Amino acid sequence: MFKQKRMTKAIPLLVMSLLALLFPIVGSAQGTSSTSSVTGVVTDTSGAVVAGATVTLTDTKTSKELTTTTDDQGVYRFNQVAPGQGYKLTFASAGFQTFVITDVALGVGTTETHNAQLPVGNISGQVEVTASNEATLNTTDASIGNVIEERRLKELPIQIRSSPASLIGLQPGVVGNNVGTTTTNRVGSVTGSRADQGNITVDGIDANDQATGQFASTVGNAPIDAIQEFRTVSTNPNAAEGRSSGGQVELVTKSGTNDFHGNVYEYNRTAATAANSFFNNRSGIKRPQLTRNQFGGSLGGPILKDRLFFFFNYEGRRDAQGVSYLRTVPLNHFRNGSIGYINNTPGCTTASRLNTTPNCISFLTPAQIQALDPRGTGPNQAFLSFINSRYPQANDLTAGD
Repeated sequence: MFKQKRMTKAIPLLVMSLLALLFPIVGSAQGTSSTSSVTGVVTDTSGAVVAGATVTLTDTKTSKELTTTTDDQGVYRFNQVAPGQGYKLTFASAGFQTFVITDVALGVGTTETHNAQLPVGNISGQVEVTASNEATLNTTDASIGNVIEERRLKELPIQIRSSPASLIGLQPGVVGNNVGTTTTNRVGSVTGSRADQGNITVDGIDANDQATGQFASTVGNAPIDAIQEFRTVSTNPNAAEGRSSGGQVELVTKSGTNDFHGNVYEYNRTAATAANSFFNNRSGIKRPQLTRNQFGGSLGGPILKDRLFFFFNYEGRRDAQGVSYLRTVPLNHFRNGSIGYINNTPGCTTASRLNTTPNCISFLTPAQIQALDPRGTGPNQAFLSFINSRYPQANDLTAGD
């Protein structure tokens, strides 16, 4: 009986542990840097504030509702709301018609302002307006940044589609990869700070690549189809947005809704429209091969309608690429069994001189080498066969002979 009681108590704990592992999104691990806020003032048609009005924020995709009331100044506020599109604000108060604002968009890391003016009348009446989601002046803090939503995220060009955070380079005050190198602290610097002083979070969790310190890179891939939106802050970040002086990038991943949504995609890139490099053309080297395939898919939907949702994304990449390398290879005289040496004796003419050295070069023929060899062996034919079959012909003597 004693053992049976212990097992009975352990079963709920085991189930809860399994649920926590399978559905970690149930518990919110997001910080304030990955959420949004909405505030505003509720007045009547004369401009007088309406205190005690009920304000309801509804996510039309998941049917999740948040409710609050206005204070004595008629101000309402919702904090730490999941960013996204398709929210609805409903305002109700005794003696006034219900006022509804639809298509409200909440950007990550921002505080959106939506004021309401309640018409006097029967509470059963309703006035509905559509929110204007154009860029507005930030009046809640001193940070300067922009929210890039899903549509622009998909339409703007991103190299290899792996790091949407690189779009921060479109903002003023950001130095991109155009300074001639990718290893200095100038590349990716924001408003004068070092490139490795940037900060990147994914759903409020630190995702900085501490090993390389590269600008706008995360420790893992962040596929575009898995990102809902993100905000880039170039100046005056808030305390909740990071621990550094550089640019702040706040990525938010997608979540499921009450409807099933998904896609399947493949992107193919070849070298058909790519130009060869100047040095390849100069050395007579053909354009290197490049065939890149990126493929994947995503699926999101409800597990329990209005309560629990899922989202899954997979992306793979396969590259077939040719790369030009600078390698030291045997010259033609060495391939034939001759050995070149510097000849400083009088009478050495420029006819036997290589173009890459001011020294006069003379050559020992295979017969001369064999005559100098105490055993009379001469050049090893197996070795000559090996280097002629394995090494390409030299096509550039600017690096030396």
